[in-house]
Amino acid sequence: FHKPGNRENAKAQLLQLSGQIHQLYTAVCLFENSQLIWSTVQTVHMTMRSLTEEEIEQYLNLDSPFDACGAYYYESKGSELFDHVTGSKETIQGLPLSLLLEQLKDLT
Repeated sequence: FHKPGNRENAKAQLLQLSGQIHQLYTAVCLFENSQLIWSTVQTVHMTMRSLTEEEIEQYLNLDSPFDACGAYYYESKGSELFDHVTGSKETIQGLPLSLLLEQLKDLT
């Protein structure tokens, strides 16, 4: 999914995700002197509740997630759209910070 850009596209994305499981991927890597020294890809499995059009409209009014991939801000009211999430909230937000800090500590 891309950033929807407007309400109509956001509603269409949420209707498509409603009642479905999707995966969200975040990658991070470290380079030193132009050499890759570490990389990881983290995956989160997200099960969205079955949403009515009315619930989608209410959510769009609350968060206006038109510049968010998948048309939801998980870190805001978007978390309420999901029944089940397996994985790190840091990954959902775009940077597995704990893993990155752990790796940086190991390198020092």
